[in-house]
Amino acid sequence: MPKAFKVRSHTKKAIHPQSRKASQLARAAHRKEKIQRKKEERSQLLEARVGEKCRWFFEHIDERKQRYAAEEVRELIEEYLQRFDAELQKIEQLNNAVKGRQGRIYATKEDNMKTIISIESELFNTGGLEVPDLTSAKNFELFKEWNCDMKCFSPICMKAFTKSCPTESRSQVLETRESIDEETEDRDKKLEKEDMNCSS
Repeated sequence: MPKAFKVRSHTKKAIHPQSRKASQLARAAHRKEKIQRKKEERSQLLEARVGEKCRWFFEHIDERKQRYAAEEVRELIEEYLQRFDAELQKIEQLNNAVKGRQGRIYATKEDNMKTIISIESELFNTGGLEVPDLTSAKNFELFKEWNCDMKCFSPICMKAFTKSCPTESRSQVLETRESIDEETEDRDKKLEKEDMNCSS
């Protein structure tokens, strides 16, 4: 399918308000506005989710500590992943109490919570879930002084933790994977070279 030409808003002639050109310009302006609005909504949603996560950790840290061990952070993440359990249980009880009624009570809310937990659990079990780095004493002090405003969060470092290797940051995990891939590639090249020598 050929690409649609961009509608140019600059023109030398005056445009009649009822003309096709005016309609094209109006559609182009509306589309641009819609794209920008969607972009802002996605950005706000992402910031809200990150903010919610950071505020949860802020409310559940032990301020008497100087820093957390990696295993303690992992345990805190396990607790974080269970934050909706009580609310989901209440919704389930309400639905069980009104059996026979069409549809579920708070169906959208329940589905959203389950989706969020599913995504975060998958990240924690595989690629790494990013949380405030509580293993650094300096970063932990900054986090304790945070005022829960995301505009003031930038000096605080985040770190990705996985269930299997909670001490590794995301960059370390990626470096390990790249190293393994390079070793595998080198081994394959070596085997190919040996096969060529044997065949000759």
